[in-house]
Amino acid sequence: MLIAGLAPLALVLAAAAPGAWIAAPALGGALLVLILLDGLFAGSLDDLRVIAPSDAEVGEAAKLTIMADLARTAPRARPEAALECDPRLAPGGRIALPLTFADGAWSGTTNLVPNRRGTGAVSRVWLRWNGPLGLAHRQAARALDTEVRVWPNIAPVRSPALQIFLRDAQFGMIARRIRGEGTDFEALAEYEPGMDRRRIDWKSSARHARLYAKEYEVERNNQIVFAFDCGQAMCEPIEGLPRIDRAVTAA
Repeated sequence: MLIAGLAPLALVLAAAAPGAWIAAPALGGALLVLILLDGLFAGSLDDLRVIAPSDAEVGEAAKLTIMADLARTAPRARPEAALECDPRLAPGGRIALPLTFADGAWSGTTNLVPNRRGTGAVSRVWLRWNGPLGLAHRQAARALDTEVRVWPNIAPVRSPALQIFLRDAQFGMIARRIRGEGTDFEALAEYEPGMDRRRIDWKSSARHARLYAKEYEVERNNQIVFAFDCGQAMCEPIEGLPRIDRAVTAA
């Protein structure tokens, strides 16, 4: 493109100074040599690594890192990487990110935010970097055999706030019986206004000549079964995620 851009300049130079027309090809040749030298001194790619998570959750960010070892490259170079992946891992199945130079190596980090459950493949990576003068670029491509398993999002269950609550939720901080709305019979208590009349034990009340009501203990360790409708309507996206995944996360 630079050589093509010199064509109008050569025409202007030939019209203004016909005797100096030879300067345009000479400048073009010199520029071509600079481009070739810049591409040569850009250095070669010694190693290219993609560190992808083996597991991820729908709607949750998972870190992906690309590391490259470039020989003889200048720290001011601007390498760029691109990944080809399953569309469930990134919009359009493509990820692009710049690499920065730190601790003697080039690296770049981005976040994968899967939008569907399943297994997503990261199949190919490209790396492009420029020479010291910025006139030429070199590019390399590598095939990958990386898969990311995408699971339902249960991250809220692992939140620190919920874990603190669940730590003492079953037995509490003080060991004592908790009376309330349950089905496990605990004891008889004298009936008081406000109690449910259906709990009155008429046989015990007749035996003691006073009204007595049953008290129940709060139930624990009950098995709870969540049933989800997995019909076609649950595939409808809500803010980028299927309705079924929103339901699983909320449960």
